[in-house]
Amino acid sequence: MALVNSLKGYLDSPIRKNLESLRATREAEKTEDYIMRSLRSTAILIAIFAFTLWGNSPASAQEQARTDRGSDKQERTALMRAVLGGDRLEVQALLEERVDVNEKSDGGVTALMNAAGTGRIEIMRMLLDKGAEVNAKTPSGYTSLMSAALNGQTEVVKVLIERGAEVNAKAVDGDTALTYATLKGHFEIIQVLREAGAKD
Repeated sequence: MALVNSLKGYLDSPIRKNLESLRATREAEKTEDYIMRSLRSTAILIAIFAFTLWGNSPASAQEQARTDRGSDKQERTALMRAVLGGDRLEVQALLEERVDVNEKSDGGVTALMNAAGTGRIEIMRMLLDKGAEVNAKTPSGYTSLMSAALNGQTEVVKVLIERGAEVNAKAVDGDTALTYATLKGHFEIIQVLREAGAKD
């Protein structure tokens, strides 16, 4: 009898362990499933909150720009927003309304500088065709050519030079477009500037 009980205990032990292991696995799976459901619910709630918060805002730079046209200050803001948003149709509409293409922001930045720095070549041409000053400067002496050189916009640099940009124009601190291109390692722009007469 003692031998039977011993054998039974010996056999029960691994069976019990397997059962306990199985229960633990099932509990872990239940916990994991609960966590995943919770995460999905949280993601849905966040999406709903985001839509509620931003869903009624203007859907494009064009729509936002249209809401800002009330005054000269707002027209300047509208033009810059359209330029930065790459909205050619809105830029054209604003230019047809004869907004001041050379109007500056409080920091002295023009729409042309925005276009040059972001590589909006077609928009930049539209601005230049409407009389944008290619060599306009901020109070610190920053120009559209410097903006393009700093941001690695090679084709923009070429167009600005073709349109009469001063390659050796200096900012208040003495920096030039070549200085910015060198600082950022834009070697192709460095070559373009040097071929156009830029000096160290």
